[in-house]
Amino acid sequence: MINKMAIVLILIGCVILVIGMTFALKSIKPIYFNLIAGIIILIGTLFGLFGKQIQDANSSEKSDKILSSSTSTGEKVENLQNQLEKQAETIDELRMENTDLYGKLALATKETEKQILGDGMPSLSANFHPDNLISLIISNPNNYPIYDIRLTFPNPDQTKIVEKMAASSSMPSWEEMRNQWINVAPFNLSPKSTLAFYNFYMPASLQTAACFTNIVTRNGTFSGRITVTRSGGTFKYSTDIRKAKPF
Repeated sequence: MINKMAIVLILIGCVILVIGMTFALKSIKPIYFNLIAGIIILIGTLFGLFGKQIQDANSSEKSDKILSSSTSTGEKVENLQNQLEKQAETIDELRMENTDLYGKLALATKETEKQILGDGMPSLSANFHPDNLISLIISNPNNYPIYDIRLTFPNPDQTKIVEKMAASSSMPSWEEMRNQWINVAPFNLSPKSTLAFYNFYMPASLQTAACFTNIVTRNGTFSGRITVTRSGGTFKYSTDIRKAKPF
C-alpha cells in the first residue's frame, strides 16, 4: 500500500512538472519563465522526494521484517539442532543400556544352561587299601554339577584272562574281553564331590593295570585312563582324561 502511494506522489510530481512547463512555454513571458519553471521543478522535486522517502521507509521496514524473520528462523534451527543432539544422546544412552542388558541376559542364560546341563570335566583317581584292594574314584572339581554320568570300562581285575593266557598261551578273544567290561548305572556328581565307582584286587602277577574309561555326561563325552602300578609293596597311579567321542 505504501509503495503504491509513493509511486502516485512521484507521478503527480512529474505531471505537475509537465503541465507547468507546457503553460510556461505557451503564455508566460520569457522574463518570468525561469522563475516559474524553477518553482514548478521545486514542487515536483518535493513530491518526488516525499515519495522516495516513503518508499525508502517501506523498504527499510521490509528489511527489518526479513532480518527479524531470519533471526527467528535461525533461533528455531538452533533449538531444533539442540533437540536433535539431546535425542541423539538419549538414543546412545538407550543403546548402551540395551547392550548392558543383552550382556546380562547372555550371562544369565549361560548360567542357567550350566545349572541345567552341568559343566566341566570330571577327573579320575585311585585309593589304595590294605590287602591290595584298590578303589577307582571319579570326582567333580567344578563349581557346577555333572549330570547323568555313565561309565563303561573293562574290569581292571584281569585274573581270569591272565590265567587263560597262562594256560593256553594265547590271547583272549574280543568277546571274552568285552564280557569283562563293566557298566555303571547313571549317577550325578554335585560340585566338589567324589564317588568310588569300582573296587578291585590287583593280581599279584600284574605289575601294571590300565583302566580305559568311557564317560558320557549330559554336557559332553570324555575318555579317561587310569593306570595303577605296583612297586614292591606300594601302588601308584596316573590318570589322563580328555573330551572325546563315545567309544
